[in-house]
Amino acid sequence: MSFTKISKDLSSLKGKTLVITGGASGIGAAIVRLASKSGAHVVFGDLNEVLGRRVAVETGATYLNSNAAEYLDILKLFQEAHKRFGAVDHAVSNAGIYEPKPDPFDVALDLESVKEVPSTTVFDVNVRGTAYFSRIASVYLRQNAAAADDKSLILISSVSGVICPPDTPFYNTSKSAVTGLARTLAQSLPASHNIRVNTVCPSLTRTPLASVHMLPFYEKHNIPFNEASDIADVVLFLACARGCNRKILWVEGATSWDIEEELLKLMPQWIGEGPAKLIENIERINASEL
Repeated sequence: MSFTKISKDLSSLKGKTLVITGGASGIGAAIVRLASKSGAHVVFGDLNEVLGRRVAVETGATYLNSNAAEYLDILKLFQEAHKRFGAVDHAVSNAGIYEPKPDPFDVALDLESVKEVPSTTVFDVNVRGTAYFSRIASVYLRQNAAAADDKSLILISSVSGVICPPDTPFYNTSKSAVTGLARTLAQSLPASHNIRVNTVCPSLTRTPLASVHMLPFYEKHNIPFNEASDIADVVLFLACARGCNRKILWVEGATSWDIEEELLKLMPQWIGEGPAKLIENIERINASEL
């Protein structure tokens, strides 16, 4: 992986409009606070109305009670931002939830209990919601945009979508899907929509969710973890980094590495020379026919 130095100069956010899901707590709230402090107009959604209104009062951002898994709820965030500020400049799909309990592959499952349909909420929010958000963002980011405007879409994935630890199979699957979506859109939206697409994969981060699960273990063994503000720094760096596209930043202990750059360089080694040359040839033919 290649180390990525994060600039904290967010002056280009001033006067820009940012839409984000899951902005009432954790990483989302940290992004809302930092973007608002940097002079951006922020419209954010969350189901937690108490915390959402508190963050809105604190920051001056616009809060809407919304479900990040529901298409029309996501749509109203962009509609509100466009109505209030005339354009949307950056969109951050942040809302996400963790593995349902008990473990869907629990060893205690038997012929009777396996009849119960497992919860799909983690897929509804993390996969469907992110796909819906990205689709809507691709339209609103283009509205009233000049050719020189810098527009970006940022998806929050997780290191669990890369290394896939054994105890969170549904969560890992959902975050792998988010990274796959980002990889796909980063190849198409810059040319077709003039929208940059980047991804942030945080390792364990101090959030209300993490505090219940893994944070005590990390603290006990002095394993580096992120603060929510560390992830906000990375997300808004990507928003401001004009020309920066197809980055997948692994963030651990407030340090960032681009895992995609090295992966692309090493493609012949990990898929083989033959398949790599075939992919290169297909990409060349596709490019020539556009």
